[in-house]
Amino acid sequence: MRVFFLLFPLLAWSDLKERAFEKRDVVKKEAAIDRHLEKILAQEKTIAKLLSRPRPKKRIPTDKITALSRFRGILLNSVLATDVKASKFIVRIAKGKRKGAELRCLGVVFRRRILGKCDLLVIRGRDYEVDVEIWDLDGAEGIIADHHYTGEEKEFLASSLASFWRGITETAKDQIPRHNKFLKGIAEIGESAGRKIEESGSGRIAVSLANSGKEVIVFFNQTVRLKGVKK
Repeated sequence: MRVFFLLFPLLAWSDLKERAFEKRDVVKKEAAIDRHLEKILAQEKTIAKLLSRPRPKKRIPTDKITALSRFRGILLNSVLATDVKASKFIVRIAKGKRKGAELRCLGVVFRRRILGKCDLLVIRGRDYEVDVEIWDLDGAEGIIADHHYTGEEKEFLASSLASFWRGITETAKDQIPRHNKFLKGIAEIGESAGRKIEESGSGRIAVSLANSGKEVIVFFNQTVRLKGVKK
């Protein structure tokens, strides 16, 4: 019995000591878990900050054709132009960095040249508004026509034919009897025909023809910014 009373304090102390160690281990584990959670929360905050930042916009490559640039081009269609109405034609850039680009142009006659002005550029599937002129290879504004008609020939022929009709009419009047109304009517018709012929020849219209395949110079008056075109 005495032995039991002697061992009991030792057993109690041992049990208390073991429980203290267990409690300390639990506290350590809880502290480790807390630190781990703090690290996770810190990482989540960092990720949230990164996600909240605005994403950099994807830059579209750009290029430009600067003002006063000049390129060699060719006419894709023949141009039959007048001095009273603009005619449409297409020019393709044949050499240089912009080879293959096409322009929509309008041309009117001025003396022996066709003055060309372009308002639309098509390059690599995109179209742009432009301010472009078409020059001849001599560096002057306008395309030198392969064939040119001014209307002077028509006016000369009409005037000559009208004079011929007037001469015939005047001669016939002198020989027509006064009371012959039929012949007088024929003479008046001749006078009217002469006037009509002269009037038809007085309206001049200049016409010029430039054949397809003709080489020209494409001149840019203003800078054009091209989107999505690699430099």
